[in-house]
Amino acid sequence: MALWKVNQRCNFRCEYCFSAGVNPYREHPACGRHAPGDIARAFDRTDRSWWISMTGGEPFLYPDFVELCRELTRNHVLTIYTNLSTTNALRFAEVIDPSRVRAVNASLHILERERRRRVDRFIADVLHFQEKGFEVRVDYVALPELFDRLDRDLEMLAAAGIARVRLQALQGGYRSRLYPSGYGRREREAFRSRSIDDKELDLVEHTHRFFGRLCRAGQRFFYMDIQGTMRRCPIGARSYGNFFEGRYALDDRPRPCPYPVCLCSWYGTELAGGPRQGLVRVFNEMVREGISLALDRGRLGRLARTLSRRFRVGPR
Repeated sequence: MALWKVNQRCNFRCEYCFSAGVNPYREHPACGRHAPGDIARAFDRTDRSWWISMTGGEPFLYPDFVELCRELTRNHVLTIYTNLSTTNALRFAEVIDPSRVRAVNASLHILERERRRRVDRFIADVLHFQEKGFEVRVDYVALPELFDRLDRDLEMLAAAGIARVRLQALQGGYRSRLYPSGYGRREREAFRSRSIDDKELDLVEHTHRFFGRLCRAGQRFFYMDIQGTMRRCPIGARSYGNFFEGRYALDDRPRPCPYPVCLCSWYGTELAGGPRQGLVRVFNEMVREGISLALDRGRLGRLARTLSRRFRVGPR
């Protein structure tokens, strides 16, 4: 598995965006540097079949994104995290084989959509993908101010024929509160009653803790940035090399997780199933990753909040 942040540019301007410090108006200079065929061959040369999850930014703003996906799906499968707002998304649905796409995770930023008067367009595009045979999951971004209208919005989506809708928890800072811990009792109950994804519920309930457990991130999974630099996971400190240049080395065995909080629990629950390791092994892993952690709870908490703001990735 690979989680690839393909670009940084986005056409939405959401107040709660996790990409703090990134200019969403300007694309990263490395984006699109490699031709679609060259990228596909980089994966092919590994002699493995890859599940590639593509996020951004807004991935559909990547140069020649549909052609890139066409090349990748010859031998590999994809998951796309998108706001499903660009015109080339419909072309993707026409030319890409849905059997080569695990899921299209379409984030519904409903306040941004209403501001643009484009909620109906979002629904139409989701239905188009469904009709073409794609597994589409709508991720309703659960801002705290939306819970008064939550039932009405979900009923609207269901009545329109959208098959799967998941509440998507905020992560990081929003209006002077840190999420998901900032959700109150009513919001947590809504996640319990409406959840179609145990991993998202784990995130809200704070059960996604893998510190000290053997994890296959770095062995069976890696995170890759726009430039092709590989790390064991989105908050990994140590580079594994550059994938596009073919200069990298993956781990030959699982290693203990050195992080007090997993910021990518969707993958963590799949990868960190091993037994807990002793403190010596965990400390050695921290040293290997270049991590200096304070042992008192307060400073660990501040570290976790900083990491959440700086390194959150995915379809938010």
